[in-house]
Amino acid sequence: MQRKFILLLFSLTCSLQTFPQIKSGENVLPLNITHWISNVPPDKNLRGKFLVVDFWATWCAPCIAGVPHFNSIANSYKQDNRLRFLSLTDENEAKVKKLLAKVVFTTAVVSDTTGKTFKNFRISSIPFCALIDDRMQVQWAGAAYELTEGMITDFLARKKVVAPPSANLAVRTSPIYDSLKIVFNSVQDNQDIKEYFSVGPLESVPRGSGFLFTRPGKLYNETRIGINTQYAFAQLLNVSNIQVVLPPAMINSFLSYCYKSEKKTEAGHVLDTLMNNFELKLETRDSLLEVLTLEVTDTIKLLANLADPKAIQSKVSDADGVVSLENHSLAAMIIPLQGPFPGMVVLKNSEPFSKRRFNLTIFTKDLSKLQESLLPMGITATLGKQMQKVYYFGYK
Repeated sequence: MQRKFILLLFSLTCSLQTFPQIKSGENVLPLNITHWISNVPPDKNLRGKFLVVDFWATWCAPCIAGVPHFNSIANSYKQDNRLRFLSLTDENEAKVKKLLAKVVFTTAVVSDTTGKTFKNFRISSIPFCALIDDRMQVQWAGAAYELTEGMITDFLARKKVVAPPSANLAVRTSPIYDSLKIVFNSVQDNQDIKEYFSVGPLESVPRGSGFLFTRPGKLYNETRIGINTQYAFAQLLNVSNIQVVLPPAMINSFLSYCYKSEKKTEAGHVLDTLMNNFELKLETRDSLLEVLTLEVTDTIKLLANLADPKAIQSKVSDADGVVSLENHSLAAMIIPLQGPFPGMVVLKNSEPFSKRRFNLTIFTKDLSKLQESLLPMGITATLGKQMQKVYYFGYK
């Protein structure tokens, strides 16, 4: 089960691994629930219950991708009155209900819009799940997709709960990434540093983390650690991976860099800086490519998915057949759709909405699922061959 993410200006992250937030053996405060949104039990009193709490968000694709598994585990124990399965977010009810129209939850969907529960449980990364016994002690913490029926049975029997080993949880890393992260984070956190650029050596294994912070006309701060080089260049060009051809020495490599500027504050400036660093030149040619065309066909339906104009966080995440955009442009769909649809992705009739921001949840298991999920948003998807521009990078 491959889980990947792109995250822009983040506070909570969708991640490849579980994090040392709350741990087994810790005592926790009672849950603060402000809204019971869906599948509300007859008795909402949680005192003395064994709780399985999945912390999630509508913008977190790995969270949404894990819902069917969490449903399955919960359904196996729906007759056991000792247990409560809760899907807990900190988002408002209206926003959650929009997603519930697309994704089936059989667990109780609840929200704490005060954020107290997330703070009390030290939640800094999702998806995240905790097994909390009837004495409010954590017996296991991890991710909901790790849960098995055997773990729940042990939980109820007050036995030690251990997730079975899984290759899916392995995270490949490298010491060079760890050292770069320390340096780059220190630059991000230092408000006195206004102009900075550093690039690490090209690596053969991924890390897959990123940070982008922008204030138009004021500050551009971007860090990438262990990102596929072709993907990074495509993202900076705002095109599909298939449109980017790199020199042989850079193919299948992974790039790390930190860029910060008050003077040059666009993605194109980052690309120019990287090209100068690697002494690259760029040539464009037209080629016949497999193209997934996303065309805006219903403006009213599309505008019903506008993000809150007060929102300042922007996120894109994808995992296991789900792509989620939070407060983002339509163009942000291009890169994550290249995984399940390895051709080129283009937008049509989207120019009038280029400065608008949307909340979109897209299902990408196959073309029919993609079409089915996009149509209510006023977007049609078609696949075919077209002549398109290809960007060839070579050494000077």
